Amino acid sequence: MFLFGLTAFLDISWLRVMDVIGRLFIEIAARAGDAGHRVLAMVQQRREIQRSAEHRREALEKHVEKKQQRVAPIIEAPLAQKKEDSKRVARERQGNLFRISAVDGLPALHLLDEQQKDEERGYSTNDLEAMSRLLELKLKDYGVEAEVVAVFPGPVITRFEIQPAAGIKVSRISGLAKDLARSLAVISVRVVEVIPGKSVVGIEIPNVDRDIVLMSEVLKSHAYDAAQSSLSLALGHDIAGQPVVEDLGKMPHLLVAGTTGSGKSVGINAMILSILFKASPEDVRMIMIDPKMLELAVYEGIPHLLTPVVTDMKDAANALRWCVAEMERRYRLMA
Repeated sequence: MFLFGLTAFLDISWLRVMDVIGRLFIEIAARAGDAGHRVLAMVQQRREIQRSAEHRREALEKHVEKKQQRVAPIIEAPLAQKKEDSKRVARERQGNLFRISAVDGLPALHLLDEQQKDEERGYSTNDLEAMSRLLELKLKDYGVEAEVVAVFPGPVITRFEIQPAAGIKVSRISGLAKDLARSLAVISVRVVEVIPGKSVVGIEIPNVDRDIVLMSEVLKSHAYDAAQSSLSLALGHDIAGQPVVEDLGKMPHLLVAGTTGSGKSVGINAMILSILFKASPEDVRMIMIDPKMLELAVYEGIPHLLTPVVTDMKDAANALRWCVAEMERRYRLMA
């Protein structure tokens, strides 16, 4: 009766009261849920920060430990080693004490320019170590774990031998050649997938400053002096800085090609001089054809010429026909 009288006196609707209480309860529950979600998100974020900090700490410890245990790459620089003169150089040096003429009737090697003693060439050891670390970082940026174990600087390129981590395929490294060239700011990068006798992968990077390989360095080497063929060609140095001498008689064909200014004329002159410094006129005779009347004019009058330097194309055709006839005559003699 009391509640009924109170309801009638105050004009209260209990349904409206229950509706207001329900809305308040729902709002309080929603705010409590949002607060709980925020607290849970803060806890998860704090855990992520802790895990990230722990991960960075472990990575830093591994990096420091790996850096302490890392062995410096083996740097082999043949160009920096002292080169011993060949026996021919010793004979010419001894012969010059008594006479001016060349030894064995061949041109003297001292006529060629020699390398300056005080001229510094190539990279220093610190530069090569820094380049090795840079290469490791660039490979790591592309997800390839590898370590540089050896460096072979050459006159034109430097070869880095890397040991990939377990599970890294060589084809994956080969596919990064252009990306490595771009990231290292070089023209090109060559990947040597297989090196005979080694389990490493080679990466060849061109040098910023190319070394000048003088012809005297190759002609005074033991490789050129030990070559028995009169048609030995001094081609230069390989990527390891060792002299390269090949026998022209063992080459079935030889094509010299290249763009303008790439060094075709220099290469041909080096081949001709290699033969002139190796063989006497009794051993080798030449027919030189120079339609430009410029490249081979300096050889006019040397005793090795079978005929004066040919500049007329009609005479060149006759000279080539004579060569074919002489070749066929020798075939018949040896048949």
